[in-house]
Amino acid sequence: MIRIASLPSLRDCDHPAAAELLALGAPDAAEGYRLRVDAGGVTIVGRDARGVLFGIGHLLRELRMRRTRLLLPTDLDISTAPAYPLRGHQLGYRDKTNSYDGWDLPQWEQYICDMAVFGANAIEMIPPRSDDLPDSVHFPRPILEMMAGVSAIADEYGIDVWLWYPAGPRSSRRCRVSTPSWCPAAIPATRRPAC
Repeated sequence: MIRIASLPSLRDCDHPAAAELLALGAPDAAEGYRLRVDAGGVTIVGRDARGVLFGIGHLLRELRMRRTRLLLPTDLDISTAPAYPLRGHQLGYRDKTNSYDGWDLPQWEQYICDMAVFGANAIEMIPPRSDDLPDSVHFPRPILEMMAGVSAIADEYGIDVWLWYPAGPRSSRRCRVSTPSWCPAAIPATRRPAC
């Protein structure tokens, strides 16, 4: 038997197993989970929805595949939470890569799912106005359409998304127009930090 639940969902549940799963608990930290395998089956209890997802990912990583069966240790009891609140990396749908630029949404979904299984909770995207060319022969979709699609996929998996905007020579020229306080062009030369 496989039982999977988040603590919030169990609090409002009248199923007979809910009290047992609540008692089993999960670490008192965001994205934490408890994974237990014993003679009764597999149990995953997440502190929250991400905890459930990461607990399932841990279960998948514990499985050992053989030609005709899957093996799982029968004495697992793992209670853990992430050491760092932010775990992810930058994804660039740009002409400089030799893989992402040729992917369409199904490949992005598989990649984001894989990242979530291994505990990532965030992705950073590069906006189209950086030091990249505006298009690539490999792009299956326009940049903004792809960024919207990838963001929607990440949202389905509960993955945070943000944009990184490079502060290079081209972006400095652009920010002189509005001169925000963080832009080097807005800081008088006598107060600019030495780089």
